[in-house]
Formats: sequence, structure tokens, C-alpha cells
Amino acid sequence: MFEFLCGYPERGLSISDLFFSSLNCLNNKSKKIQLLVCISDVPVAERDEMKRKSVNEGESVTLDPGVMNNPKDLMTWLFNDSPINEIPEEPTVPDSGLSSAAVAVICAATVVGVLMLMAVSLYLLHCLVKRKDTRTKHSDKNEVPHIALLGSGGGQRAMVGLLGSLVELDKAGLLDCMLYLNGVSGSTWCMASLYQEPDWSTKLDTVKDKIIKRLSGPEVSWGDAYAKLKKYHKKDNFSLTDVWAVMVVTEYVKEIDEHKLTDQWDQLSKDPFPIYAAIDKQCKQKKDGDPWFEISPHEAGYSLTGAFVETSSFCSQFDNGSKKKQQPEMDMLYLQDPKDPPVEMYYQVLMDLVDMNLSVLNGKDPSDLDQSIRKLLNDLFLSICTCMAKWIWGRNYNFLHKMTDEAVPAALLESETRDYEDAGLLLNSPYFSVLREERHIDLIISLDYSDGDPFMTVRKAAEMCKKLNIPFPEVNIPSEDLEKPKDFYVFKGQNAPTVIHIPLFNVVNCGGKLRLSS
Repeated sequence: MFEFLCGYPERGLSISDLFFSSLNCLNNKSKKIQLLVCISDVPVAERDEMKRKSVNEGESVTLDPGVMNNPKDLMTWLFNDSPINEIPEEPTVPDSGLSSAAVAVICAATVVGVLMLMAVSLYLLHCLVKRKDTRTKHSDKNEVPHIALLGSGGGQRAMVGLLGSLVELDKAGLLDCMLYLNGVSGSTWCMASLYQEPDWSTKLDTVKDKIIKRLSGPEVSWGDAYAKLKKYHKKDNFSLTDVWAVMVVTEYVKEIDEHKLTDQWDQLSKDPFPIYAAIDKQCKQKKDGDPWFEISPHEAGYSLTGAFVETSSFCSQFDNGSKKKQQPEMDMLYLQDPKDPPVEMYYQVLMDLVDMNLSVLNGKDPSDLDQSIRKLLNDLFLSICTCMAKWIWGRNYNFLHKMTDEAVPAALLESETRDYEDAGLLLNSPYFSVLREERHIDLIISLDYSDGDPFMTVRKAAEMCKKLNIPFPEVNIPSEDLEKPKDFYVFKGQNAPTVIHIPLFNVVNCGGKLRLSS
């Protein structure tokens, strides 16, 4: 049972502290949770006269202060310092030129954000601690809850969904509580856009408007895309990931982002620490070694094995731990989506590339082209066809090549190159990058923008963790929720992080229109 208070804003009333009995009660309708509110600067007599409303989980409530004789005594309903009456019945998004599907997701993400901020508020109150600044030298990891926010894959739906959820967290004053922001696939598109702006979390409204304006703008020109593809082609390890990033990702993000991940982070940054998840293709296929790979501003490497290299040197050539040949650091366009789509989708990309070549010619007769330009076009096209024939994705030098370390699985030491793919091909949420023991995560907030089974990611993560002996709470979903998922779920376990799982598609967001695909 949630209890809300209504106060008198003109008298400067504010909710200063909230406490509740037990987070274990959240999903147990036989018990009740009561939020006790302490109001500052109010006489006890007036405080006791304040109106209260209570509601059980799943029920609705009308926040009506009743008849008031004095117009000056207009009352405002508050929950955790936020005026509830300001939450719109149907969130609106300004005309942005986005697709109707994208606008719908932004609206739904607003609802997700409201639900999430309530869940996070309850967790923080359970810890009885308010985070000041975990990055100061005086902070103690045992005194501050370590919270990781996970954004799943889901293309443009995940991109705008994560943006909307972050905006709602910011409005509630909870964004600063997030220590890590982890993404897969479409969520990384949002992350890459955010971290272009230093300290974006302190000016999110401005950054959000800038991102929406860009997404509503023109696509990347064929000329610019072709120029970028030529740059990628000069690398030692050219693959279909380079082509996919230029030909497909740019259609969604409407830019060629050449920033480097190491350039986007300052030790004094006020933003959550970003982590981009991927998987090792060979380990996934052979089911040997450590498939979970992560890239952050500091390091790139295998999450479970604990083998890392500085991010700036990740693409360079190594032999027995020594750098043999320096290669440029990957840019953010490449990092946003190391995809491995179905073959038939890539043939369409190949046809688009043909159109690009024709466009670059600017209507000229190919015979009039300089020999060097014709050779470049031929070499690029031949390289792409070779990558397609061998299905090469995300190829990079292996920084563990020929190392002699018993702690590293032998499968990771053999080949000179490794192929890295979208982590969503194995698990569509980046759980394993935050489950590293040294990160001491207390709370994982899983924002699931998948369009299929809304519980697949959290259940699969639980199963994998059980096999790997990694602490993770038991995930039990009521049978009646499988077809009609609720707005959020809380899973707790002994000596394991608490997991708040929030599926985008649920009965609250979608109502009777919810249709889940297998």
C-alpha cells in the first residue's frame, strides 16, 4: 500500500524524508508497504490535519483534496518532492519528424521513467542513504549503494526509450544515483549521443532537445558516407561491421560520430560511467572461453576472465603482451553497433552501396574517372564481397595473442585476430559487465526494450549466472504474468544484487492492446 500526502506549497512545505518497512513486500499483495512522510517547518497540529490517500499495488487512486473554503489553501499532491498533478495523463512529445513508432516509444518511456523512479526511490530509502558524490576521495563503497542502469537492445525503440527514461530519472533527481550506464545495440546509440556532451547529466533537457532535433533532421549524405567508408577501408582489419555502421546505423542516428571513447570521459565527470557490451564471436560459437566483452573509456576486455587492455590500444596488434603495431582507436560510429544481421538484410546494404557508388560519380561516365578512383571503388567492393563470403564481423587484433597466462582461457590466446559482435545475439541486456565482482553492484535496473518475451533477458541472465556460480537473485515469474506482464518486478537474493526489471511492453503501458510475440 502506498500512502501519499497533500501539502500547502505556498507555505513552503516539502517532503524531506521517506522510510518504509521492507522492499520484500513490493511484489507480495498479502502485505502492505506504508510510506511514512516527515514534513518540515509545519506545526504538528497542521501536519496531522493533512489529507492522506492510500492505494494497493495494481489499484488506481483519484488524488482529490476535496472541498476547500479558502482559495489560498490550494493543495498540491506530492510524492518524493514531485508534484503528482503535473504528470500528464497522456505524455506528449513535440512535433519532431520522428516516425510514429519512435514517438510512441518516447511516450511509453515517460511512463517507464515514472515507474522506475518510484522503484528506485523505494530502494534508496531502504538503504537509508542519500548519495552525495561517489567519485570523491572521501567516499566509501560500503556506505553508498552502487547502482547500474542497463539499456537493452531494440534499435531506435531502445535509443529513444532509454533517452525518455533518463529524462524522467533526471526530473526526479535520481539520475545522479546511477554509478554505471551500460548498453547493448540500440541503447548504445543513445549513450554515444549523450556522451558527446561533457557532464550531459547536468543539462539533460538541452541535450535531449539537441538529439531529437538531429534525429528529425536530414540523413547523412552518400558522399559523406562514402568518404567515411574509405577511411574504414584503410584499416588493417576491415569487416562488415564497418560497412553496416556507415550504411545502416547512420540512417538511424543521422550523423557520423568520429569521437573516441577515451576522449569523452573526464575523471571528474558527473555522468554515470559508460560501458558498451559486446561478445566474442568465436567463444559464442565454440562455447569455450569467455564470450562477454566490454568497452569503457578506460579499458576493453573480457568481463569474466578479467583480461583487459587500455581502450586506446584495443585495435592495435600485440604479440605476447607487447604492442607490435599501433592502430587508430575505434570511433563511436563503429562502436555503436557491431551487428551480425541475417544474410538477406546485408544484400540490401550491398545494393545501397552500388547506389552510393553511382551517386559519387555525379552522373559522369565511369570511363572518364581517374584510374586511381576506379581502382579504389573496385578494391572496396572486392573487400566487401570477401567479407560477405567469409562473414567477417567486428574483426580486430587480439591483444591476448600468444600470451602465457594460466588465468586466461587457452581459446583466447591462439588466434591473431578476434571477431566481436552485438551482445544482443547472446543476451539482449548487458548484465555481465556489471556483475564483475570488483564492481560491488547493489542494485541493477534493467530497462528492457525487447519486442518479444519481456522476461527473456532477466531469466536467461539468472540461468547463465547459476551455471557460472555468479551471485544473482532467483527469478520467478507468476504464470498469469507471462502473457500480461506488470510494469516492474523486483528480484532479491542472498548475497546478490537486487534486480529491478522494467519491461517496456506491459499492461500499464499498453493496456488491452498488449500482444506478445514468441
